[in-house]
Amino acid sequence: MPRAKYFGTTASINKPPPRSCIRLLVGTVFSTIFVATTQGATDLQDVQKALRGWCGQAPQCRGAPRPWVPGQPRLASLRQGPVGETPISNASAASVAGEEDEALRYADGWEDSQIDSLEERISPTSRRLQGKDTLSEKCKTGKASKGVHASNFTELVACLKNESHCSASCTAVARQARMLAGVKMLKRRIPCFSVTRPGACSTLVGNPETTLRHGIKYSNAARPSWDLEQPSWRSCAIVGNAPVMRLAQNGNSIDGHSAVWRFNLKGATHPKFQVNYGRRTSIRMFNSARSRQLGRGRGGLPRSSNEMWLFWYMNSVDEFQPIKARYKKIQLRLISPKAIRWLLDAYMSIRADFDLLGLGPFKCPTSLSSGIHATLLSLRMCSSTNLFGFTYTSETLDGGNVGYKGHAWNFDIMLLRLLHLAGDIQICTGE
Repeated sequence: MPRAKYFGTTASINKPPPRSCIRLLVGTVFSTIFVATTQGATDLQDVQKALRGWCGQAPQCRGAPRPWVPGQPRLASLRQGPVGETPISNASAASVAGEEDEALRYADGWEDSQIDSLEERISPTSRRLQGKDTLSEKCKTGKASKGVHASNFTELVACLKNESHCSASCTAVARQARMLAGVKMLKRRIPCFSVTRPGACSTLVGNPETTLRHGIKYSNAARPSWDLEQPSWRSCAIVGNAPVMRLAQNGNSIDGHSAVWRFNLKGATHPKFQVNYGRRTSIRMFNSARSRQLGRGRGGLPRSSNEMWLFWYMNSVDEFQPIKARYKKIQLRLISPKAIRWLLDAYMSIRADFDLLGLGPFKCPTSLSSGIHATLLSLRMCSSTNLFGFTYTSETLDGGNVGYKGHAWNFDIMLLRLLHLAGDIQICTGE
């Protein structure tokens, strides 16, 4: 039977960890009293934790060789090799990146251009079926922090505008970042992480990003019987696919986390690149197009995989039956509409604050990227979150192709920098 880790222990992923109702009630009451009486101390500890990440001390990246430290000059550009090695020419860089990308998707069967094209067709269709462009409405109604004035956030704004020249006091920047309403929202418990069998987390209604198409069913038999605890893991490595991943050997640092999150079918699929990308995979998050690909048997993952697969696109449940038939040990979870609403409220609030601080304008996305979904959700599911292979600089965006055009990439990279400055995540692959 597949196993999942909970704070260093193991528990069956098919039933909840044993706990009596009395213990749960007593624990909840005690936690409420404890939090209410120690909030001031907790706030101070939170800021101190943020400072350990980048304020002149060692980042908590489990030994990653090149973490990002705000204010420090870049060690190398994407056109260079690791420090101490011969720089890579433009032609060689393109060749290496192409070889790497091909190896990482060697069994996918689809090119990324095909996936992006399919994404662009799916999202508008979904919005038309909903009757309105829901994220456009969310972009207009995001709740900004009360009393936000640019003059009170000068240090934070300077760091967000120019990630390479963040010379302000790290204490001031961390405190200012934590004053934003959206950052505070991310501290709140997610009402439900995933959709489960009948109960508080069974609803399929209320997802502001996508809705279930008419005729698609998510049977109780296909659902997990219980939701995940918050948090479920001590430390999480979330591994993206940005070119920065090939600048350093992060494999051991990634594999040293309690849980390793990856996306779609990429990452750790070819031994040649495990020194950079790591070997372990605990969780995968799939977008709409890749879930359709899996449902048609086009995925190249081993059938013996016993990972947890997460899907934020509601209609992905239509593919669950063929996926489960092919990958019998996989645990499939649909992200709850309540969790999507939780992260979108915070996302749009931060977006509104950025506009007030003069950091916009930003494009309104048709949907959030899987990377943003995973990063925000991990803040509740993991005690600490470390990002590997995520784009966080505007220069990388200026370089050309950044993937699906429906995402607000320019806002997303600034959001990641904000969460790093606040101490909520660590960006562990610096350029």
